[in-house]
Amino acid sequence: MVEEPRRILSAFGYKFEEFDTNKRGTTCCGGGGGFGRNYPDRSISVARRRIEAALELGVKKIVTSCPMCERMLGKAGNGEIEVVDIVKIVC
Repeated sequence: MVEEPRRILSAFGYKFEEFDTNKRGTTCCGGGGGFGRNYPDRSISVARRRIEAALELGVKKIVTSCPMCERMLGKAGNGEIEVVDIVKIVC
């Protein structure tokens, strides 16, 4: 699922920025495939890189369609940036 979340955000009037690595070339949040459970320190490090990239873009919120990304990025963000599942925007 790549274009659908972007169309939903646009329909709700959101203006959004893309990470340098996005769509099919995106990087993991650090929590996928059990990585976060098996390698928690490495996982947070990976997620933190995504947070830093978002902060460099100057965005205030990261919207994801993955519950694991919401959890990992929220944890790595330490309150510096809001991380929300797209479902919470739609509902």
